Amino acid sequence: MNIEKLQFSWYDYGLFGTMLLLSTSVGGRKMSAIPVAASLIVGMVSGITLLAVPAHIYSYGVAYLLSIPTFISAAAITFYAFLPVFYELQITTLFTISMSNYLPIVIYIPALALSQATGISINTITPAICTVCIFYTTFGGLKAVIWTDILQFILMLGSIITIFSIGISTSGGFINVWQKNAESRRTAIDFSFDLTNRDTFWSSGIAMSVNWFCYIAVNQGIVQKCISVSNLPAAGKALAIFAVGLIVVVFLCGFTGLIMFSRYSECDPLTSGSIMEPDQLLPHYVMDIARTIPGLSGLFTAGIFSAALSTLAATINCLSATIFKDFVSRFVKKGTSEKAISNYLKMLSVLIGVTCTALVYIVPYLGNILPLVMSLGGISDGATLGIFTCALLLPGVNARGVLVGGIVALIFMAWVVLGSQYYIATKAITYPSLPVSISGCQNITLPDKIFTQINNTFGGLRAVVWTDALQFIVMVAAIIAIVALGFSSDDIENIWNKNYEYGRLDISFSIDVTKRDTFWTATIGNSLIWTTYFMYNQGFVQKCISLPHYKAVRCAIINFAIGVMIIFSLAILTGLLMFAKYWNCDPQLLGKIKQYDQLLPYYVMDIARTIPGLPGLFISGIFSAALSTLSASINCLSASIYEDFIAPHIKKGTSERAITNYLKLLAMLIGALVTLLTYIIPYLGTIQPLAITVGSVTGSTLLGFYTCGMLIPAINAKGALFGGLTSILFVTWIISGAQYYKSVGLITHEPLPIGTGGCQNVTFLNSSVISYSRKTEEAAFVIYRISFYYYTLLGLLVFLLVAFIVSKLTPNCNKRLTKKYFSP
Repeated sequence: MNIEKLQFSWYDYGLFGTMLLLSTSVGGRKMSAIPVAASLIVGMVSGITLLAVPAHIYSYGVAYLLSIPTFISAAAITFYAFLPVFYELQITTLFTISMSNYLPIVIYIPALALSQATGISINTITPAICTVCIFYTTFGGLKAVIWTDILQFILMLGSIITIFSIGISTSGGFINVWQKNAESRRTAIDFSFDLTNRDTFWSSGIAMSVNWFCYIAVNQGIVQKCISVSNLPAAGKALAIFAVGLIVVVFLCGFTGLIMFSRYSECDPLTSGSIMEPDQLLPHYVMDIARTIPGLSGLFTAGIFSAALSTLAATINCLSATIFKDFVSRFVKKGTSEKAISNYLKMLSVLIGVTCTALVYIVPYLGNILPLVMSLGGISDGATLGIFTCALLLPGVNARGVLVGGIVALIFMAWVVLGSQYYIATKAITYPSLPVSISGCQNITLPDKIFTQINNTFGGLRAVVWTDALQFIVMVAAIIAIVALGFSSDDIENIWNKNYEYGRLDISFSIDVTKRDTFWTATIGNSLIWTTYFMYNQGFVQKCISLPHYKAVRCAIINFAIGVMIIFSLAILTGLLMFAKYWNCDPQLLGKIKQYDQLLPYYVMDIARTIPGLPGLFISGIFSAALSTLSASINCLSASIYEDFIAPHIKKGTSERAITNYLKLLAMLIGALVTLLTYIIPYLGTIQPLAITVGSVTGSTLLGFYTCGMLIPAINAKGALFGGLTSILFVTWIISGAQYYKSVGLITHEPLPIGTGGCQNVTFLNSSVISYSRKTEEAAFVIYRISFYYYTLLGLLVFLLVAFIVSKLTPNCNKRLTKKYFSP
């Protein structure tokens, strides 16, 4: 196998630019269940799913796919238990400050993909991404965000489907892909009860169900969009469609990971030096298989940007509204015109964007994106879910119980997550990946946020939703094309055998909670993570409530869940395809890539080199996913900041134009801030662990809040408050400690064995197969070595425990409970 530098052709640049231009030019249309559902999907998926999931499957196997069925349960609970209360109250904010935790990661993903495809520095791409998102969030508001999401949805879905289809066709069919992954144990499921195992049946099936429940039910962006529709049935229809679509998208992304392994089973791009980060694997794969299809690589990259812009725009919109309502509005005179309020929101959007942009530069140093997002979210997700659960479902929990429970949950999860991140950073905690190889590589030598801001600023939620629709199509088309091309390049039997032989199909059933990927982490940990994503995600709720009736929301959620499952499945399959291709010539070992997150882009560039435009389509898909998530997030953040901070200080009677200007300004600020934060991402490790870790910081707390608030009336306000604070502190403590021990090498997660026997002209390796052995971790306290998939679960348990205790010790003086605050 020849290892070479794969970059865009002029076809790819043309398609990429056209798709992004379309993302910024829509907005101001009447919304219905379908566009809102598409906006929910792209806002939820983001570039994290498109890039990190295939790379994760490529390195750690299919255990993560076990979390896909949990989308349905999370969406159903959200619709029947939480959304009716949100829709009745028409609330604007849902503790969305925690959403800003992963915004830098959302920006970093498309920058990583475009850098792999074009060779342009990530530091140059990052500000451009955020600027576009600020643009259509600031000047369009929520409606512009939603309609832009529709466009981005189409773009993203088209990219995923196209890449998936090409990947399957080039990898010899489904059977060949599966067999290659089975040979390397990538299809095996770990049923170990060891909580330290990273991907297990329990972490993916159980823990991730709670995570998804939290992400959907109490997500600011999701709630904001759901309540923006005319009635509850319409919101239900949108939520149903959203669930179905989410299942489809996630499945496609996951299976794409299998396809990538099938293609790179003998020549791993990261080991061979073709990519620098593991999260660049999918862009490389697209550039590889789509090289003969003009413009396809550019279209896929546009899809990634679309997904990122949608998420960023929605989040910035939510944050700006929250800051304005809770902080700024209190200092604004009554009677302030709507134009003035709009200016405040625009300014907040800009500030948020700038801040997130600055933080992006930290992300590359925090490890893989997916684990990072889940870990950071686990700090607050459990506490948040606990608070809302107590408030809506447990009237027996009083205010003191909720307060103490929330505080304890926050503290506990902060302790766990931060400690874990520390040990990961110091290499005291490692997660061994499944084996890869570079034995099949040839000619081996040693390795010598504009768009989202524009969309948010000038479009708002409506633009985000419609742009998401286009980006969704591009993203799905890109994934399907890559998977199809991966299967066409190798037969299914060979793909399956290679993955099986090297443990990529093995599932660990160990109950050791310190193992990174087991059956339990994939089912238990991932289920809770997905629940968290569903429940408290501002963009999710925002789009659902934007539908005209509840029936539409239900339909949107169903379609969302199905779409996510499909996309994740395709991403996982792509990981297997990549290993099947690079199993004996790992690109990273060869120095072709720096991180495994760069493996998919390298794989695409590798298998699509004979198809002009296909790599461009793939990158378009990644950009579509990233832009959709980014724009949706910016939209949510700007709305939240305005509602919570600015609105209380603005005079009554302020014109809508002034309020719109405030929101636009907030979107611009948020985009700029997120762009700055992007430069931190490269220092935080690979994408998947980083994404999960970051999300765990606040995800568990938010999940606890909403769970208590809507489902546990026995928990009072004080219990929820203390539970949330404790949960955040606890998760932060764990993550900080884990990161410390990782940084000093006491915690490591080594990948599965990889091979170099297929590489040609390799002189720096003495063995054709490299097997990683787990380093001793005795120096790191066991709680820091717990798999990051369990962060959200731990935070939620701490939240509920503290909330119940405090609620019992501090009886609620107000015995009258408002029925509409609780889930019907």
